[in-house]
Amino acid sequence: MKCYLVLVVVIIRANFLKVGADCNAGKGKTTCITEDLLHMLMNRPGSSPSKCECKERNRRTAFTAILKTDVRMSKYGVFKFDKVEVNQGNNYNPNTGVFTAPSGGLYHFSCTILLHGSGSAFFNLMKNNDIYIKGFIVPTSNDSQTQSVMMDLEKGDRVYVKTGSSFGVQKEFTYFSGYLL
Repeated sequence: MKCYLVLVVVIIRANFLKVGADCNAGKGKTTCITEDLLHMLMNRPGSSPSKCECKERNRRTAFTAILKTDVRMSKYGVFKFDKVEVNQGNNYNPNTGVFTAPSGGLYHFSCTILLHGSGSAFFNLMKNNDIYIKGFIVPTSNDSQTQSVMMDLEKGDRVYVKTGSSFGVQKEFTYFSGYLL
């Protein structure tokens, strides 16, 4: 710790004139010495801002998409939630109904399906081409179910909702959402 403190003091002293010249306190900038020190430390030899993994990790990834119209889903069809409310990172594609992970990490997904009419329904939350979790709506009139799950994804993994049976779905009450934790 003492070594780092000495290094910071040496850097400040060595660059004091430069720091003073870069400071623009007249325009409300009051942290110019700290800011310049931070830039110097970030741009030290052997490091590159473009190689900084923290920028990619801190980038927000989240989406919420809803069905715009009532739909009759065929067996093994993929839901295409076409009313996109949030799509930070543009990783959800409403044309295909698929979310593609931009980076590895722990994600949370939620899906609510509301039946239109009576009957039962099977649906699956898919990870790539495999069923990750199954949902079933009991045979009553206009019933719904929500599946909520966390998934450990790798970059490029695909998540989507697929039917396991044919059924009608109610617009605006059927949605799919997810985000990187």
